[in-house]
Amino acid sequence: MKTIKDNTLRTLRENYKESGEKISFNEWVNRESENDPNFFRFLFNKEFDNDFDADLSDEERKEFKETFPLLVG
Repeated sequence: MKTIKDNTLRTLRENYKESGEKISFNEWVNRESENDPNFFRFLFNKEFDNDFDADLSDEERKEFKETFPLLVG
């Protein structure tokens, strides 16, 4: 079951473009997820008791990793 909405992905892409970063979109998303304590609340449009990814379900973690694979080269 996909829980990340298309409009959320659009917003992330717009924010990425506005950032002017010279890294890939997936790298940027992964960095934002590590630096913004509210990132996963926004991404899944869901309230969590704890910041960052502390309260994600296994399904949500899997969806995040599948949607934004961190390409390590």
